[in-house]
Parts: sequence; structure tokens; C-alpha cells
Amino acid sequence: MEITHLQKPPVPVTGQDAAKAFYVDKLGFELRGDAPVPMGESSRWVEVAPKGARTALILCDRMPDAPKLRGVMFETRDTGETVAALRDAGGEARPERVDG
Repeated sequence: MEITHLQKPPVPVTGQDAAKAFYVDKLGFELRGDAPVPMGESSRWVEVAPKGARTALILCDRMPDAPKLRGVMFETRDTGETVAALRDAGGEARPERVDG
């Protein structure tokens, strides 16, 4: 088996509109999709990604029985600059260098 990359990991959120605004308006991600899905009255498929990235995030309404997401790791060229920008945008950031 060869896994080459992640495609669309779900990110449970408490409000899709607020999460979409954060990722798109504050972090500059592309909005790749926002459409209703047949899983409930207000369920939507909201997909965002860094510009040009292969992997997109799916911002899904948090379900009570679903495991809680503890964080998302982003790759960046300048960790200090990115951490500062995330914090300025209202996000939490714990810098960690991973060489690999």
C-alpha cells in the first residue's frame, strides 16, 4: 500500500459560517465549495484550502458522538511569521518544528 497524501480531512466546527469566514477572510484560504448535502436541513459541504494546495479541509458541523479534533498542522516556509499571522487573525498556534 502506498498513501501519497491526505485529501479532505474533516474539521468539526461549531459554526460553519464563522469557520469559513476565519479560514477564507482571515487566513486567505480558497473557498472550494459550499453546498447543501442531503444529511439534514442545515447540513452543508464547506471546503477550504490554502491557495494551490492539494489538500482541502472540510468544515463540518460538530456531531456529538464524533471524536474531537485536537489541531491541524500546516506546513509553512516561515514558522514565526505564520504563527504571528494566525494569532493576529484570532487563531491559536503552537509552533513546532518537524524536520523530515
